[in-house]
Amino acid sequence: MSRLIVSPGVQPFYDEDDVRRLCGLTVFAQADVLQRAGHVTGAQRTADALSGNVRGTWRRVDQVTIQTRGNRLQPECTRHGAVFCRHAGALLLHWLREPASVHGPEPAFGQSFDLGDLGLDMDWDDDFLEPQDIDSDVTPAAELEQLLEHETIAVIREIARKRGVRVSGTRKADVLREATTGLADPANVDAALAGLNPSELLLLDAVQLSSPVGDTTDTRTFDIYRKLGGKGAPPLDALRELGLVISPEATYYRGRYVRIPFSVVAQLPAREGLATPLQGKRVPAAPDTQRGLALLSLLTVVAQDALAGGGTATESTFDPFMAYVPDGFIIHPSDAGRYEELTRSYSAKEGVRLVVPPPLPVADVERLALQTGQADEVVEFAGQLLISLEIAIRTPRLTVDAERLRRLLELNAFQQLQLLVSGWLGVPGWAESGLIFGDGGPIHWSWNPRHTAPSVTSAIAEGVSIVSRVVGRMPSSVWYDAPSFVETIEGLLTSGAPGLAGFRQIAQQLDWTWHGQPRPGQPLAIRTPEGWSMFIRSIVDAILSGPMSWLGMVDVQQESRRVTAFWVHPTAAILSGKQFEPDELASPGQMSVDDDLAIVIPVGSPGTGALGPILQASELVRVAADGLHYQLTSNGFQALFEHGMTPDDIAGLLAEQTGGPIPKAARATLDRWWSGYGHIRLYDELTLIELGDDLLLRELQAATSLDRMLLHQFSPRLIAVEDGAVEQLVTELGARGYAPRIVEGG
Repeated sequence: MSRLIVSPGVQPFYDEDDVRRLCGLTVFAQADVLQRAGHVTGAQRTADALSGNVRGTWRRVDQVTIQTRGNRLQPECTRHGAVFCRHAGALLLHWLREPASVHGPEPAFGQSFDLGDLGLDMDWDDDFLEPQDIDSDVTPAAELEQLLEHETIAVIREIARKRGVRVSGTRKADVLREATTGLADPANVDAALAGLNPSELLLLDAVQLSSPVGDTTDTRTFDIYRKLGGKGAPPLDALRELGLVISPEATYYRGRYVRIPFSVVAQLPAREGLATPLQGKRVPAAPDTQRGLALLSLLTVVAQDALAGGGTATESTFDPFMAYVPDGFIIHPSDAGRYEELTRSYSAKEGVRLVVPPPLPVADVERLALQTGQADEVVEFAGQLLISLEIAIRTPRLTVDAERLRRLLELNAFQQLQLLVSGWLGVPGWAESGLIFGDGGPIHWSWNPRHTAPSVTSAIAEGVSIVSRVVGRMPSSVWYDAPSFVETIEGLLTSGAPGLAGFRQIAQQLDWTWHGQPRPGQPLAIRTPEGWSMFIRSIVDAILSGPMSWLGMVDVQQESRRVTAFWVHPTAAILSGKQFEPDELASPGQMSVDDDLAIVIPVGSPGTGALGPILQASELVRVAADGLHYQLTSNGFQALFEHGMTPDDIAGLLAEQTGGPIPKAARATLDRWWSGYGHIRLYDELTLIELGDDLLLRELQAATSLDRMLLHQFSPRLIAVEDGAVEQLVTELGARGYAPRIVEGG
């Protein structure tokens, strides 16, 4: 356990290694980017807490508090909850790197501290991402400028000279800007990579594979260099001199940390030998289609369902004992009644089963899965992406910001895929933990409150990080043998995912049972070589068959729910930072309207947002590879008519998105519905008034406010008025000498 001792006016008692260990390499890298980009503001410290505001990917500002409770740190983020997320990591790094900007007030030791003390607003931030804002805060040139800022002018000029970049400025700011602009240019990076010898290129791969985009150590890099087949002294200085690898410290210190810039990662060529390609009769046919942005269609369905009020409110299940449940897990519903008993009985040997909480209520997941034909896990993943991308929040039902959804749908195909991937990696380990420990997963976890548990989700998150880095570097359009890939991952863990490798040594008290193949039902001891390999295999299987498959990065072949082979799509290179032109991805195609008013919305089409009112009034028939299939019906159009839309409005909106007039048969149907609209009216909760003679109606219309209340005249002696107007009408009739008889009916 780590402990942060916070005392007024002193530096924190932790360093960046502690933050790496708490957050894991993947989350640390994201936290590092946020802090370096200046996203941490309003940092304050008290006697026992650190707090601040952190601006996320889409400009939403979240509040983070990190308190000391006993001998442990307790983070709390308004976005991710009680976990060491990228926002908590950024706040910890901010105090380390910019202590002078962290201010009081400093209440007495032990005084309670709450976000409300800061007067912070928890509402949505209206300053939302526009298409042109994608990655505007962390462009390759801006990141390179931050990395080289500590170097002298002479060092920067020398790097630029060796890379053929001309620098004319004299002030450091001008030299730095001119140099980094040229050094980050893809053509310049390609030329530099082309001039490397095999050993230098291999070491560059080792730097990239030893850490996500962020700092790594030369020790880890050298270890992976040798595992990849490198011989002799690693040529790190040669790469530093070219600016292809950069040390965060100044040149004259040559610290142990190194980093590979975004601009270099994005241009690295594919690395052979990371898995064995299938050969001979074992090779399946190439996949017909790449699902790519198909997940975006499902995400849109989940969001529109919530906007239409279809979501179920989540009941609060807070229990003070639940604070001790391992982070990222909840007690399985079947064992919920036994938990309090276990916390009070120190003699109990059997634990309670732990699972990962779903982002959506079970009833909603099952309903949407049935409606769309997708698996429950995919629907849950779409819901989690909405939350991770800050398009939706749980309040206690899923609440979607329609404007944010519209802006996502208006991005180009590459930007959309970029954000979907960042949404997945923004909460690493969640989806994979659900697949591993869920009802259909290979591992069941029985947890006893008497035993402490290491962070399982953080360990799996490091597995996600190393697997995504490796897959992103593999040659595409090839079927690979899954067991050989698992062997590669195992070999890279010590230096590429040290948190996951170290987890093996501290997890001896975990009561896990293997429910997959082979030999289901046996205890899983991950300290043994066999148990460890089974655990790593379960992580790799969950990543490949889960998020990577759903995002269209890979296709998989499975036997007994185990991945035996996988196909890497070209878009998997986005995992290593590769940039794509929008037209390189699956084209969204053209929206279409058939004669029977069936609408097909292609995957990734920006028209989905523009047609929101029409689609909400339509029936979703199915979600297919080519997009969303809707059917417009008379019932749906009645709702549109009642909200003020006419056939011209509806046809015009559809024509604008399809690029031409809708079919004549479809327009004729709209006109027919319009002509019949209102000819038959059904009323509920009405009051009928029977009059004694044919002349009384005119008399009452002249003497009372009956005209304003009249809904319909059936005959001179029978009319209908609203229920709510009866009391006023009876008062007026009594004042004019009439004595109506009131008869209750149903």
